[in-house]
Amino acid sequence: RTPPALRGQAGTEVFVLRHGERADRSRGRDDGWPDDPPLTKVGRETAKRAGCALRGLASLPWAPVVYSSPFYRCLQTADEVAAELGLAVCVEPGLSELCCQRIFDQQPRLRDPDEAIGGALQRAEVDLGRAPELWAPPQWPEQARDANARVLQTARKLAERHPGRAVCVVCHGHSIVEMTRHLPKSGGSATGMQTGYCALTHITASGHLARALDQAYLKGDASAADSAGGAAAVGASTVEAAGSWSAGWRWLGAGAATAGSGTATADAILELGLDEALQQYPAFGALFRRGSPAKQDAWRAGWASR
Repeated sequence: RTPPALRGQAGTEVFVLRHGERADRSRGRDDGWPDDPPLTKVGRETAKRAGCALRGLASLPWAPVVYSSPFYRCLQTADEVAAELGLAVCVEPGLSELCCQRIFDQQPRLRDPDEAIGGALQRAEVDLGRAPELWAPPQWPEQARDANARVLQTARKLAERHPGRAVCVVCHGHSIVEMTRHLPKSGGSATGMQTGYCALTHITASGHLARALDQAYLKGDASAADSAGGAAAVGASTVEAAGSWSAGWRWLGAGAATAGSGTATADAILELGLDEALQQYPAFGALFRRGSPAKQDAWRAGWASR
């Protein structure tokens, strides 16, 4: 059976990038965050080279943001790439690491959003003008088939946001393999499982798999990429924030924190049952009702298991 193509792929060019070298695996250093280690210096330098190379690879203008998993190593990678492309970073929990028992023995402990954004984004700005597709990271233990569906659905939805643009998503090894296998209209089904740091998959606007888990692009001449320029970047627009990140990388839509009388914090809302929160905070209820029935069901399931 032919793998499903990106719904928004007509006119959407997609670049999928794995994060750079992990400090815990190459240097035995996790900075006290075993589930959320940083990059090595080499990892950041490689991510910067990836950003330089991407300037010469896109055939369409760049979308305003680079999408990233909330894991620190991905945020650091996205920071370097976005800075080289002149873009902002938009955090997307739907791109999170596979949250299964094979990788984690409990819900992964990630850095606080403010700490992570402040520490990882040294060169690029964070973009809060777009609500994420998944409003919180997946719950442990996640089944492999559910993780596969999650990352593919997230990638399709992100591509649909930017027809006629090039989109870059920064994620994990499992995610890039799944996207390489199943997002292209042609050429992806025979992809292997091995992927190196900063490996790149490129799917053209017509759905053809142009690069699969490639690292050879990193050996190109960075000065040549500078002179080539690539496609023109679309600068991050100044828009009103659609919300903010609360503890645990949970997205709080704008209005939910100020709905009703007084100021409601994310923690106060999360302490309520979902139906109670929808009743007490009308703006939050309005945001909920904008979602499709499937998204509302996912919200209810996620709320019950939080």
